[in-house]
Amino acid sequence: AETTKKDVTLTYWNRYSADPMKEGMQELIADFEAKYPWIKIEENSTSDADYKTALPIVLASGDPPDFFYWYGGKALKQFVDAGLVYDLNDYYSKFNWEKDLGSSSLGAVNYDGVYRAVPTEESMTLLYVNKTKFEEMGLNYPKHDEIISWEEFLNLCEIIKNKGVTPIILGNGDQWCSQLWTGYVIANNLGVDAFYDIHTGKKPFNDPDVVASLEIIERDLLKNGYFNDDINGLDYFASLEPFLKNGAFFMGQVWMEQFIVMAMGEDKIELDYMLFPRINPKVGYAVDIHLEGIQVMSAKTKHPEETALWLDFIISEEAAEKWGSIVPYLSPTISARDKVSKRNLDVSKSMEGYDTFWIPDHIINRAFVVNFYAELGAFFGQIQDAKTTLNNLQDFAKELDYVGVR
Repeated sequence: AETTKKDVTLTYWNRYSADPMKEGMQELIADFEAKYPWIKIEENSTSDADYKTALPIVLASGDPPDFFYWYGGKALKQFVDAGLVYDLNDYYSKFNWEKDLGSSSLGAVNYDGVYRAVPTEESMTLLYVNKTKFEEMGLNYPKHDEIISWEEFLNLCEIIKNKGVTPIILGNGDQWCSQLWTGYVIANNLGVDAFYDIHTGKKPFNDPDVVASLEIIERDLLKNGYFNDDINGLDYFASLEPFLKNGAFFMGQVWMEQFIVMAMGEDKIELDYMLFPRINPKVGYAVDIHLEGIQVMSAKTKHPEETALWLDFIISEEAAEKWGSIVPYLSPTISARDKVSKRNLDVSKSMEGYDTFWIPDHIINRAFVVNFYAELGAFFGQIQDAKTTLNNLQDFAKELDYVGVR
């Protein structure tokens, strides 16, 4: 049916509960409503941690939102399998979305030949560098296009530690940040194919090679005291203060930079980045570039035509450029990719040509995520060793109908 232009109210759930994302999304909604004045959007925003729990419940209810934000990778699979997500193939044809969006992002929202969402946010994970602290210490760090060896990285951490500075700051209080470290270490020690085999159930978590990979973190970083002590006591935002005051490195995604800058306050601290060190020269070097966010139409919407107008709007060059200026993501919208922050363009160019992988929680079964986070938290908190952690993960994995999807 064609749009009737009768007054319609659409409901929209997302995780944009904090500024600048909240204010930015409200601006985009206002732009959309000005363009389509017969359509109003009622927005429901909750924190990221609460959202992961609340949305599955409301989708399974009799009154789900018309459309919603969800995470990239193959995290949508559980909803697709349950019949909760709209088939968008007709709208992809009607609006010609394939020509507007990058091929890698398109592949991530296509399930068995059916498009189930539009991609809106791409992210990258890198090592942020406290440039000001390095200058105070009189030390150099790698240039943007330089990949140092693992041994060189460890030597640098030891020098930093001896100068009274914490080499690596990690805040895992909201549980998900530790996977950034395990992901990079496994992908760069065993290779990208093995990384995906582990997180999709083709290779057991407690395989000796995987145990050896986590033992790299245990032996070289945790036991040498290169991380801060209170890893699980700080969420990622709370960990920014110790990073800025007395830390050298902070592994984060590019969207975190807005919060790092906010945490600086009036302090003039220079921020830079470096690529993750090379662990195993026998495997291809790998970087985390992943689809971070998507917009999805509920299968139960009573207003598919109006909801499709929102999906078409949110991936338009105008909307993608505005969103990218507010939240430092890369845009899957091809015409807007070069209009993001300079830092993101620099990082993207630094990462060109390498193997790529997605962070684990964008691959694994969402029913597995809570246990996955908890086991990694216990490992980084040095409550249990690498072997115990991976044995526990494998025990959980054996109970799943699927472990993950590449």
